[in-house]
Amino acid sequence: MTLSEALELLTVPELKQRRDLAGSPDRSTRKSDLIAAITGTLLTGDLDPIWAQLSQQEVSAVAETVHRWGGRFDPVRFRAKYGALPGHFEHDPYTWHRRKPESRSVLPLFFYQKAIPDDLRPRLTRLSPPPPEQVLAHLFERWQQKGAPDELRRIDLIKGQTGKGARLTAVAERATALSDAGPARLIQCRNAALAALLASDPATAGSCTRAGERMLCVPEQRLAAFRKGLARLGLVLPETTGG
Repeated sequence: MTLSEALELLTVPELKQRRDLAGSPDRSTRKSDLIAAITGTLLTGDLDPIWAQLSQQEVSAVAETVHRWGGRFDPVRFRAKYGALPGHFEHDPYTWHRRKPESRSVLPLFFYQKAIPDDLRPRLTRLSPPPPEQVLAHLFERWQQKGAPDELRRIDLIKGQTGKGARLTAVAERATALSDAGPARLIQCRNAALAALLASDPATAGSCTRAGERMLCVPEQRLAAFRKGLARLGLVLPETTGG
């Protein structure tokens, strides 16, 4: 379903509410004009002011929907992963119009019957970073794919930990397992979306790695290249006393 088709199913009062959420200056009262104003804002307008109103939980709801769930929000899976649902998916939709303006979410601009319209989804996909993997689930999936060690292999592993000759080999390997790669800078981004962008954009990806949800690690020898990449993206890393 396209955005226009989804909006066509709403009443004029519901369309006016969404037009106001979108910040459109249009004051039309005809249904066709309201739909045109909303689609113009969401499909071709600047979404940054709307996106900035989302909480981190709401950003996660959009990200899971566009990156993992094929465009339809799954409240059961979201609650299982994050512990709670965004308020938009908790409250009674028939009382939404009576909520105070400051307590209203902008998610109704993106979700229609818990689905994101097909033509709006690509824009939201670009705005929202892919949600983080669940580490335990990811490791378990890899374990299943690779298979558990068989019994003979398990015995060999135990022997490798206890045999005298093997123990010396293991110690030697441990001595060379780590190396000092030199100093690096830990860069804190304003939000996780910016960190994901810098870690994946060709201008900066080669000079940094993710070090957490909002953190990037930049080797000292790559700092100048990282700054140049930021400049190409219109960003600036403030100078510090250390450079």
